[in-house]
Amino acid sequence: MRFREIATIVAVGAAAAVGALACAGTASADQFSCDIGEYCMWEHANVTGDRYTTAGSMASYGTIRMVPDDGFAVLLNNSVSSWLNAGYYSSYYTVIHSYDGANGAGGELWSGGIRQGEAWVGATDNDRAGSHYWRHS
Repeated sequence: MRFREIATIVAVGAAAAVGALACAGTASADQFSCDIGEYCMWEHANVTGDRYTTAGSMASYGTIRMVPDDGFAVLLNNSVSSWLNAGYYSSYYTVIHSYDGANGAGGELWSGGIRQGEAWVGATDNDRAGSHYWRHS
């Protein structure tokens, strides 16, 4: 009889753990959203990992941290692997230009118009972004 009670407790505990894991994935669904007017950057390929969104230009990512998807926020500087431009068509914010280093010192890594982005920036540009600027075209 004691064995049966222990087996039931273990089974219920395992089911609860699986349910908690399933719910944890749903809670991070926000990680995939990019609101109109924002430039969104993700830590990993395929818009996964920590995320950072901004509606303005940034001359230096410095010590800014991304919004964590796992409880630990990584630095934005040198951590971008995928991105999306959700700027406005009728505003100054139409084309995003991302640069290697602060103030674009290392040259442009990528650029793209509204609703453009990359699920993977590629091995050459991965984890190198340090600043970005919006341009009209």
